[in-house]
Amino acid sequence: MLSRNEKLVERLSESYPMRRAAQYVAYLFHSFKAISDDSFKKFSETQMREIAKKGDRFKSTFNDELKKGFEKIKEDMKKSKQV
Repeated sequence: MLSRNEKLVERLSESYPMRRAAQYVAYLFHSFKAISDDSFKKFSETQMREIAKKGDRFKSTFNDELKKGFEKIKEDMKKSKQV
């Protein structure tokens, strides 16, 4: 349903939550790549917990920002229909 609305998809792709998600995915990719390159010994258990905490914080913040973004888009679309 959302994918059929090209304008909505474009606005979402330009939104802060989506850009932040892309940054976080890149961060995770590089972090896990370092682990898989026999660098696992360099990561202590504390560092691994910290990565997990960052993931949890990111998920929470991302969900909050996504909800705000959807609300803003809904308001903007309502305003543009009223004009």
